[in-house]
Amino acid sequence: MLTRLIAGLIGIAIVIPMVFYRGGLPFTILVGLAAILGLLEFYGGARRGGYRPNFAFGIATAVLLLCYGRRFGTDAFDALVPIFTAFLLLALAYELIRQQRAPFVNIGVTALGLGYVVWLLLHFVWLRMISGTVTVGGMESGRGAWLVMFVLLCTWATDTGAYFIGKFYGRKKLTPRLSPGKTVEGAVGGLALSIIVGAVTAAIIGIPQPHGLVLGAMIGITAQIGDLTGSAFKREVNIKDFGALIPGHGGILDRIDSLLFTGPITFWYITTALKTWLGS
Repeated sequence: MLTRLIAGLIGIAIVIPMVFYRGGLPFTILVGLAAILGLLEFYGGARRGGYRPNFAFGIATAVLLLCYGRRFGTDAFDALVPIFTAFLLLALAYELIRQQRAPFVNIGVTALGLGYVVWLLLHFVWLRMISGTVTVGGMESGRGAWLVMFVLLCTWATDTGAYFIGKFYGRKKLTPRLSPGKTVEGAVGGLALSIIVGAVTAAIIGIPQPHGLVLGAMIGITAQIGDLTGSAFKREVNIKDFGALIPGHGGILDRIDSLLFTGPITFWYITTALKTWLGS
């Protein structure tokens, strides 16, 4: 537990300054690094399960997605058509000359990694790019940076609440076949803590209530779905962790599986349900 705690604190100390750094470029680089490492871990896990994703096409497409996503924001949607068209045509052509040919599985797993890791993580870049400022404690900061922190705080609260409530009070298993360590009590505790943190953080940065409560609840639910989705992938290929980069946590993908769900949910909620607030 101590190793897990220390690694987590070091990670927080690295992430928070990059979130608030002016312009958001260091945060984009951090997201890009996490996306590439996470994609490599996903493909590595798939290979251990007997699948053969195309690393080269996957990484090349990931870099294009990240660059276009940063350059054009959500306007990059138009650029996705040629990017994915080129990916699909090249991947299909490569399968024709591959010794262990299996286009259904190989291309499917390669594309799934791009969607699951890179596309979902890219929403954090877009969230950080939201314009406007927020004044907290007399200091003015970017609104996008605080929205990223909102997601991180609620997600961390969910993980923390679920872990400690489950450890000390958990009795009823939540999904025994998928993740034996998770309990119903832990899930409820994680959800409750996320709602509290969401309400408090929303009040601090000016998100209208009850949107803070709603977002806290949505993140508390989707964070746990994201965690279970990561477990489902690992169960299929019979591995405990995607990697071993972070002591006590496993790999990058093991640490961010909850964020892959909470980032997109928050981005689309903010940009649709809170348009008036964004324009203020």
